[in-house]
Amino acid sequence: MSICDNVVAGLKLAGIRSSRSEKDELVETCLTKAGLWRELKGCLRAPGGVCC
Repeated sequence: MSICDNVVAGLKLAGIRSSRSEKDELVETCLTKAGLWRELKGCLRAPGGVCC
C-alpha cells in the first residue's frame, strides 16, 4: 500500500466515501500534523516501504 492508501484506509474501513480531492486534502493535513509532509509529499503514491 502507498503512503496515501495507508492514511485514508480508515475512511474505507468506516465505509466513508470521499472524492480524490478530499482524500488528498486529508492526507496533507494528517501528514502535516505528524510533521512528515515535507519529507513525504513527493512520494505519496509510492509503496510505503520504498518511499523516497
